[in-house]
Amino acid sequence: MCMALLQNTVRACGIGTRVRFCPLGEAENLLKTLLPCGRAAVFADEGAPLMRVRARLAAYRPVCCVVGKEPLSGLFSLPDEVRAVVALGRRSIFAARFFASLRGGFVLAVPLAASAEGLFEAALPKGYAQAGYPLRAPDVVLADETLLAARAEAVGFAALSALCAEDLALHALFAGGEDGAAFVRAAEALPAGGESAGGLFCVCSLLRLALRTAPAMPAVRAAEAAEDGYALFSCFAARYARFLEREEPRRFFVPDYTGRALHAAQVYGERAVVLLKNITVPTAAECRRRAEVFAQARAKLRVRGELLRAFAQKAGRLYAAYGGRVRAEESGQTAALYECAAELSPLLSVPALQRDFGLLEPPPQDSCSAEHMRTAAMQ
Repeated sequence: MCMALLQNTVRACGIGTRVRFCPLGEAENLLKTLLPCGRAAVFADEGAPLMRVRARLAAYRPVCCVVGKEPLSGLFSLPDEVRAVVALGRRSIFAARFFASLRGGFVLAVPLAASAEGLFEAALPKGYAQAGYPLRAPDVVLADETLLAARAEAVGFAALSALCAEDLALHALFAGGEDGAAFVRAAEALPAGGESAGGLFCVCSLLRLALRTAPAMPAVRAAEAAEDGYALFSCFAARYARFLEREEPRRFFVPDYTGRALHAAQVYGERAVVLLKNITVPTAAECRRRAEVFAQARAKLRVRGELLRAFAQKAGRLYAAYGGRVRAEESGQTAALYECAAELSPLLSVPALQRDFGLLEPPPQDSCSAEHMRTAAMQ
């Protein structure tokens, strides 16, 4: 069921990728549907089954490359006659997609982890010299469940879908717009689908597909900076649920928006001027309106908070089943990341509403001196 949902979602996104759940031995047959004859390359992460694939693709006279941390520009020394790339593993899939975006040709991607990283991102992520460069999607994804490493970290990532759904639902309630149905589908698929490597791969893929066209999501941005992705999810889920269930806004509260943005820039390593653009200071009339909307939706919000707590408990059991260690209390790092999450997105997310309602701790004073504020604002 989860696999069919992924297939349908990929088609609905209109990116043209075909996802096939089959053994690695089918790589040659799938490549023939893309390139009946010609020359191909095989990119592989360290430890990937490179030789198994190379032997099966002998007719394509494959050029083989092990992709490490070197710049991707080195790939363009490959002959022009290479018209397809078979990529094994996360870094190799990113490399193949980058290569195909600039050189042309086809990409057959073979993921080696249930986290599905590298498959559906719209651009190269941080950590690459060409970060932000738009990528074309793979033509075919070969998902061999025997090769998909299902780790606890993938559960922590997949669980972020529930937080994204809450943020978009609240933004829709207070400002209008999409209600996050794509994230809801991913969250609903996790409890049962995440019990197998293939199912967990599907859920992570659904989340990555939803993120392609979504605005910046605070929880996902924060998870990129966290040492422990599940610990961050646990912290955010508890704070979100508490806000939805019982917190009450302070009327006409005006936080130190500039100070908060400057502190968030320090915590996340971002430019303050970029984070300041995410902030829209509400008028007095808007503050009144938000408080009224919040009061009218109070009962429904409590139910959403209860459902989020239940989801977090299911995700925690699944995380533990994959060998993850569930912490009883949030760490200092996750707490700091949460306090600064409001500035990561223009959405009226849970952290943003807490900030505007006066429900977050003020930023440390030593990071907000007048001189520091002037210097950071000019950067």
